Amino acid sequence: MTDEHYDLVIIGSGSTAFAAAIKAADLGKSAVMTESRTLGGTCVNRGCLPSKNLIEAARIYWEAEHPRYPGLAPATLGLNFKELVSGKDEVIRSYRTASTSRSSMTPTSSESSQARRASPTRIRSSSMATGLLAGRS
Repeated sequence: MTDEHYDLVIIGSGSTAFAAAIKAADLGKSAVMTESRTLGGTCVNRGCLPSKNLIEAARIYWEAEHPRYPGLAPATLGLNFKELVSGKDEVIRSYRTASTSRSSMTPTSSESSQARRASPTRIRSSSMATGLLAGRS
C-alpha cells in the first residue's frame, strides 16, 4: 500500500462530489473522488436522471392519445420499450462523460473503490488509485 497525498478526498461521486472536486481544482487543490458503485451516484444512475427521462417519454406517449387542444386528433404512438430503455441508458452514459469533462476529472480506473476514515487525517481506500483525480497532481 502506498501513501498518496490529496488536499481533499471525496467519498462518493454524485453531483455534490463533482461540485466539491471542481471547487478544489478552482482553488488549486488536489482532490481524489472514490466511488464504490457506478460513477455519478444515485441521482444520475438510479434516481433523478433515469426516472425523469422515462417519465417524460410516458408523458409524450400519453398526451399523443389525449390532446389538450381542440382540433388535434388523438394519435397512437408505437412503443418499443427496449429501445426506450437503451435511449435512457445512453443519456446516462453521455451525462457521466460530460460531467467528467466539465470538472477536469480524469478517470484512473473503472474498478470500484471503497474508502473509510482510518484516522482524523488519513483515509484508507481499497484502491486509492481508483477513482477520479482533479486539480494539481
